[in-house]
Amino acid sequence: MYSSSSSGPADPYFDDIDEMDDLSFTFAFQPIIDEGPNRVIGYEALIRGVAGQPASAVLSTIRPENRQRFDQAVRLRAIREASRLGLRAPLHLNCSWLSPAHTRAAMVGLLNAASARGIRREDLVLELQNLDQYNSMEELKQIRQGMRDFRVRLLVDRFGAGNADLARLAFLRPDMVKLDRQLIAGIQNGGARQGIVTGVVAMCRTLNIQVVAVGVEEFAELSWLTGQGVRLFQGYYFGKPAINRVPEVERFKFDRFLGDQETRGGAASFSAC
Repeated sequence: MYSSSSSGPADPYFDDIDEMDDLSFTFAFQPIIDEGPNRVIGYEALIRGVAGQPASAVLSTIRPENRQRFDQAVRLRAIREASRLGLRAPLHLNCSWLSPAHTRAAMVGLLNAASARGIRREDLVLELQNLDQYNSMEELKQIRQGMRDFRVRLLVDRFGAGNADLARLAFLRPDMVKLDRQLIAGIQNGGARQGIVTGVVAMCRTLNIQVVAVGVEEFAELSWLTGQGVRLFQGYYFGKPAINRVPEVERFKFDRFLGDQETRGGAASFSAC
């Protein structure tokens, strides 16, 4: 069992979190693809209403004073659901309202829940929804340190959608970053976004941060991005979110791209880890 006392004073903030278990929501899971070894490298747990309503419809009903505890309850239930479905790849969990002050307590709860279901800490990836919610570098430092103390991987989501700058990304040094669909849509057609994506990819390569291109829907987008060295992808081109089940991967689309790669010496094979 993990304890926050080994990494700082005990924090009872998430005690009795089970009281939020009766809230009505479910999950859709979407695959994340590695073009290099041609395999699924993770599944993102996306909150949905019980009738398939989008995340915004669920989150809008949560009162501000309950947001952090609800956020943790969502992650704990996602772990249980992923275990029930038998997902065989790392689980990506969203952090919509993770407070720096309660990061350590959140990690303790997550790791204990995962351990109870045979999920390794190496198979958890926490996705910060944006960096705009943090007001200072000191808050980012607390988030970073809290996760590193428990050796949980960190991802910055929706990069390019808000005002979060490269300086914050460089300071935080997450394991991964997701380029938002606003940057990706029609990227092959030119424009300033190509320069932005090229610059972010180059910086992330220097800092040893993996880049995931999100919202890939077209072959042309995929082709341009791989030409810039991007290897990780998430989007409808490969697989749509699937509610309460393991999502299917659009293998014929993946193989179409790999077939094009073969002309440059690539290999066409697919596997799930």
